[in-house]
Amino acid sequence: MGISPAGLRLLLGLGVALGSVGCDNRSEAMNRQMEGLDKTAEKEKVELPEEKVPPHPLRDQLMPVLSKLYPLNEPPGVVEAEIEPEGEYKYELKAGVLAVVRVSAASSKEDKIRAIVQGTAEADAWAYRKGARREYADLVNRVKNGYGKDQRDKILKAYAELRMLQYFNGPTAQADVDALPADVKGPVEQMRQHYVGNKEKVWGEWMAVKMYARRVVAGDEPFRSVLREIKKELGQEEPPPRTWEESFASPVFAAWGAEIRKDEKLLGMLLNQREMRERE
Repeated sequence: MGISPAGLRLLLGLGVALGSVGCDNRSEAMNRQMEGLDKTAEKEKVELPEEKVPPHPLRDQLMPVLSKLYPLNEPPGVVEAEIEPEGEYKYELKAGVLAVVRVSAASSKEDKIRAIVQGTAEADAWAYRKGARREYADLVNRVKNGYGKDQRDKILKAYAELRMLQYFNGPTAQADVDALPADVKGPVEQMRQHYVGNKEKVWGEWMAVKMYARRVVAGDEPFRSVLREIKKELGQEEPPPRTWEESFASPVFAAWGAEIRKDEKLLGMLLNQREMRERE
C-alpha cells in the first residue's frame, strides 16, 4: 500500500522537525560540555599550588650579604640537591623571577656558603629592571646565536664575578660581612678579600670574553649599572667603542672598508649583527 502525497509531506515535515530538534540537542550538549571544561580548567588553574621553596638555614644566616647582592627583590631560594656541578661554581641556578640556587647536598658547609653567594650574584642579573631596553634572556640569546654557547656561558658567570667585584669593593661590604653570624662569616670574608685583592685578575677575566660578545650586554641592564659602579669605585672601564672608519684607518684598508660600510646588509652578515650601534 502506497503513501499518499499528504502522508509523504507529513513524514518529511516530521523528519525535518526531529532532525532540527536533534541538532539543537547536540548543539546544546556540546555547549554544556565546553562550559564544563572551561569551569574545570578555571578551577584547576585557581587550585594549582604555587611552588614554594622551604627556608634554608644558611641562606637565612647570609641575608645581610645576600640582600645587598640581590637588592631588587627577595633573594633567591636555596635548595640542596643530588647534583655534581663541574668547575669552580658548585651550584646550579634556576633563573627567573622565582630564582632558586641549587647546591650540592654532598658539598662542605664552606662550599655551600660560597655557592649560595655566587649563585645569588648570578641570579641578580635576571631580576626585573625597569630601565632595561631588552630582557636579559634576549641579550643572552643574542650572545649565544652570534658568538656561541661558550661565550654565552662566560657572559652568565661574568656577571656574577663583576657583581661580586663591585659589591665586595663597595662601601658597605665590610660592615655587611661583619654582621654575619660567626659560623658563616669566615668563607664570606675570604671571598671579600679575594675580590679586594684580585681586582685586576677578575677584571682581566671579563676582558677575556670576546669583545663583541661583551658589547652585546655591556650597554644594557644589568651589566650597564654594574660596569658604571666599577668604573666609579675601581677606575676600570670597557675600552671605548671604535667606529667602523676608525677600524679601517690604515690607507691599505680604508677604501675597502668604506665600500663595505655602504652596504648595510653585507655589513650585518659579516658582523652577525643587525643594528650598527651594537657594533660601534
